[in-house]
Amino acid sequence: MYSSNGELDKGTLFDKGIAEYDIFVEKIEKARHIQDGILQKIHEASSKFASISSANRVISEREAAFNSLNSAHSLFMEIKQGLLAGINFYNDFEPILLKLERNCSDFVCARNVDKKDNIERLQQSIASMNISSPTRIPSAPPIQPGIFKNE
Repeated sequence: MYSSNGELDKGTLFDKGIAEYDIFVEKIEKARHIQDGILQKIHEASSKFASISSANRVISEREAAFNSLNSAHSLFMEIKQGLLAGINFYNDFEPILLKLERNCSDFVCARNVDKKDNIERLQQSIASMNISSPTRIPSAPPIQPGIFKNE
């Protein structure tokens, strides 16, 4: 660790520190080699399966059924999202409609009050009229002959 002149030899110290991790490097290399072998086996099995499945009618029918189920699931999810959006719309719309209903009821109630007031005033007006002295109702002017062409 120390050089001949008594100073600390940093290179040797660094090499010793790194050497402690050599075990981990070896384990990683071993694991990588094993994983490469497994990956190669997977590729071979996949190639074998692909060649068998293209020739086998049952597997192709199963794949078609799986694709059909996948399409049905996608369609179901789309319909479900549409229904949820519709439910949210109506849930948000309901308070607005209730407010409109209250406003319409208030309006109708106010108009009924106005109607009753107007009827009452009209009845009072009629009651206060003096019917005892007959008033002369003007008569219509006489029709003059020859005004109309058909005569």
